[in-house]
Amino acid sequence: YPDAEVVLDAIKFVKEFKEDLFIIGGRMIYEITLPYVDRLYITHVLGIHEGNVYFPKFELSKYKLIEKRMANNLIFATYDK
Repeated sequence: YPDAEVVLDAIKFVKEFKEDLFIIGGRMIYEITLPYVDRLYITHVLGIHEGNVYFPKFELSKYKLIEKRMANNLIFATYDK
């Protein structure tokens, strides 16, 4: 992906200054940046839903759940690496 290098350079630049950087998608951007993030804010949508694009699978065992809230059919979870 030609733009991937630009995205990764931006992440490195922001991390140098200890600033928070929020990645808000789409799927390709998530796939590129997931190895570099320290915290995940994930909204789990409960139930079976049709769709053709999903958040990429990641190794949940590498993260610790630090907060979880539920509302309707949603779980708002925060994970730290």
